[in-house]
Parts: sequence; structure tokens; C-alpha cells
Amino acid sequence: MEKNFYDSDLLKLIAENGKQNMRFFVPMRQVHAIPFIGWGMTSSNDPLHYVECYIDESQYKVEDGYKIQLRACDQRFGSEKYYTCDLASHIAKGIVRIKNYGDYVEEVTLEEPIGGCAVIRTTFEVVANGGRAYA
Repeated sequence: MEKNFYDSDLLKLIAENGKQNMRFFVPMRQVHAIPFIGWGMTSSNDPLHYVECYIDESQYKVEDGYKIQLRACDQRFGSEKYYTCDLASHIAKGIVRIKNYGDYVEEVTLEEPIGGCAVIRTTFEVVANGGRAYA
């Protein structure tokens, strides 16, 4: 994404494409249900996953330019609320990704030999498009 991407650019992009058509990849942790209470919680020990999200206007309206709530399409994850300027900043930095046609999340595992038969294994997720991944 561009370095100079502002909240006005984000609101314009949403208006041009339609709120119902906008999708984002947001790093989130899975929500764990607490039985008999009806609550859910996340743990900082759980790994972050890039999750496809849509704009949820049940609490904040995009037109107000105040906050935008992104709700996960996968019900195992919750939602994230952003000030409009913070969301634009996260998009500019690549923390949150705007979904383009053909984008998907891919898990990548790298192995680095460190001597003998010892190996360091790292697994992470990237947003990929048509076989071309960009972390």
C-alpha cells in the first residue's frame, strides 16, 4: 500500500467500492467461549491469524468518519474496532490488508539448518495473490 494513505483516502475508497463489497485481512486471535456465561475471550498466548473481515456498521457508521468496526467472516474470531485514521495507518504500514480479487491467506513454513541435524522451523501467514505472496 502507499506510504501516504490517509483516512480521507480510506473513506473515499469505501464510498467508491461500496461498504458491502469491501473486505480486509486483519490480524486476529481466536475467541474462546466461556461456557454458561455467554462471553468470549482471547489470549495473548494464541497465535495471530490473518482473517478476512467485512465492515460491520451495527455500532459505528462509516459516513461519520469516527470509527470502523471490522468483523471476521469466520465466526471463530470476533471483531476489531479502529479509529478511521488508525485503520488507514495500519493499511499504509501493511498491518491490515485490503482484499483484492484473488487474495487469500497462505501458511508458510521455513526451515533453517543450524548444524548437524538441528533445524529452526518458523511458521507464519502471508496474504498471497495468484501464487505471488507478499508478507
